[in-house]
Amino acid sequence: SIKFKDISFSNKKNKSTYHIDGSISTIEKNNQTIGYIFVFRNITRNYKQQQLLAETKALFEAIIEQSIMDIIYVKSNGSVLAINPVALNSLGAKSKDEIKNLNIFTHPLSKKVKFHNYVRMAIEQKETVESYLSYTDTLGNSVSKKMYFNPIFDKNNHVKSVLVNGIDISKEKETEQQLQIAKEKAEQANRLKS
Repeated sequence: SIKFKDISFSNKKNKSTYHIDGSISTIEKNNQTIGYIFVFRNITRNYKQQQLLAETKALFEAIIEQSIMDIIYVKSNGSVLAINPVALNSLGAKSKDEIKNLNIFTHPLSKKVKFHNYVRMAIEQKETVESYLSYTDTLGNSVSKKMYFNPIFDKNNHVKSVLVNGIDISKEKETEQQLQIAKEKAEQANRLKS
């Protein structure tokens, strides 16, 4: 018996491609092959679904990897399912290996800036939570981020995970501070003139 998996062939009449798997066995009589038995099943639909799933997964990974925003996909128990390089940097991690066992509910930086509280709020309230977080990163830089904590629901309307998006607004905050300082100096100069 010879087994085969995912053999594809084309039907020239209707220009369709089919995918099959199965086996071929010989029929013997007196140690002579007198025929063959072909057993196969059409796996075209399953093959197409697997291809679509692989394409969707690749697209999802590309969106996460190439985004300029922080993206963290967190299970409801706090474990990280996916994270992009921007968010890795925000957490002070050098590689994805460092976050394999990361739990948002116990991570020191997450606890310091109350990040984990917003994840819990999104889970409990079953709606998007928006917040501003400010902290000092591992290099000593002041960082300000606008964060969105979006609950992801299963088919039973239970929150199974939270998609976190963050936008770095540090430069805007720094500009606001500089404008505030300039405004205060101008007001002080006006008072001194009077």
